Amino acid sequence: PKLTSLSIMESNKLTDFSGLEGSNIESLEILGCNFTGSFVPKMFVADFQIFTKMPKLRTLNLVLAKNKDSRADLIALSKLTTLKKIHVFDRYFTFEQFAWLKSKLPHITGIEPIYELKNWQDKTVWSVIGNKKLTINKQEIADEYKSHFYDLVEKFQTRDNPPPPTMRMTNKE
Repeated sequence: PKLTSLSIMESNKLTDFSGLEGSNIESLEILGCNFTGSFVPKMFVADFQIFTKMPKLRTLNLVLAKNKDSRADLIALSKLTTLKKIHVFDRYFTFEQFAWLKSKLPHITGIEPIYELKNWQDKTVWSVIGNKKLTINKQEIADEYKSHFYDLVEKFQTRDNPPPPTMRMTNKE
């Protein structure tokens, strides 16, 4: 039997995934924290190029500690044109970097600028991708961020290199 789905959780010493090269894995989940005792990922993937060497990969879920060269990670992910769904821990890249990635993979689900949530008072709030602290409680402001994200997606369509991680959006609230 062929392994088509793999989930790895909190294997903090595992950083080399070269054994997955050429595999039949269609769905890969690498979670660097268990979301019960730990919410901060401690696990790394040393080289995101490994994902480009998995020809059947269609779904990728990554909750990882950030590598020093997140731009190299972005470039590797942008080559995954056969993916259908991706989730990358929303603090891994900046808002602008996620927009660049969306410009390269417009067909993929999972790279959305705004996530709607319910807060502890059961009120709707919105979280902005690429910003760990920003929570919005007004629909109009959430819509502004969404519009800005898709403006950036359009702008980045002709840009080969991703923006640096130091490029940060400003808080609109």
